[in-house]
Amino acid sequence: MALLCSYPVLQVRPYGVLVYEHKEFSKNWDLKRDRQPKEVKGYTGILTPYSKKKLKRSIGLMVASAKEKEAPNFKTGRTYKFKVNFITFTLPALQEGIEDKTIKRCLDNWIKRGKRKHKLNSYVWRAERQANGNIHFHMITDVWIHYEKIRDDWNACLRETGLVNKYKEKHSKMSLTQYLKQYPPTQKISKAARINAYKTGLATKWESPNSTDVHAVWKVRNLTQYFVKYMSKAHKDGEAPIAGKIWDCSKNLKTKENCWMLLEGEVRENFDYIMRRDEVERITDPLFTIAFIPKEKWSQYIGNKINSQWVEYLNRIRNDCEEVR
Repeated sequence: MALLCSYPVLQVRPYGVLVYEHKEFSKNWDLKRDRQPKEVKGYTGILTPYSKKKLKRSIGLMVASAKEKEAPNFKTGRTYKFKVNFITFTLPALQEGIEDKTIKRCLDNWIKRGKRKHKLNSYVWRAERQANGNIHFHMITDVWIHYEKIRDDWNACLRETGLVNKYKEKHSKMSLTQYLKQYPPTQKISKAARINAYKTGLATKWESPNSTDVHAVWKVRNLTQYFVKYMSKAHKDGEAPIAGKIWDCSKNLKTKENCWMLLEGEVRENFDYIMRRDEVERITDPLFTIAFIPKEKWSQYIGNKINSQWVEYLNRIRNDCEEVR
């Protein structure tokens, strides 16, 4: 393939900016025709390096495109600044005998409910295997949903598996003493909290297991780094691989489009200014340059030209809504 032209471009990424020489080649149809087709492989059940790279990109776009909102604090009654929701979905009883794909179908149904009832649009989820063999899921979303609605909808989706009934049969036979022996107090959960959980179980006839958890992340400074670390854990030796997909995201976060522009004029001046700042961390390579810009200093280093295109790019991601079925 012959090189037609090349020109410098700047890409805006959630972590900063990337500059490189973009090259365009003529199409060589003979070469394309003779190329061997790629081997199509199925899901491995573990997080491969390529999958991890795509997961990181989706998480970065998720956090960058999420707008800051206000949400109520259940304990104080006050509101707090909220950007993303971090949810864990677990099983109320041992999975034994139930295929992973059946549980994943429950997650798909929960997502459909979220779209219909709570305007869920952007999300990333990751499946992991617990020590007891159960599959569970971590999910980040950009929409606030009351924790009781999250739990009730998840339990409703699980009912077809029989796991909720299994939980009910086990716990309805327990006395308080037996319950405390099964679930002893810990440093994080007091005896009083365990007793209240038992009373709640009795009041709901054990048909509303605490199968979800909403994590507090409003104090986390670097959300992208936090989520990538939490959701990119390596497969443990001896752990049963998960059948099928181990992660997925909404359609808008799968975009292959990047926010890029020609490195000229105002854009070039802005990039040169960034590179003159000694405090800006960077990676310089013969083929590319990356400048890492913390979110709190974004307005200090990124000018109007670059920022306006980045904002337009994020708006396209937010507005690319999936069809609700």
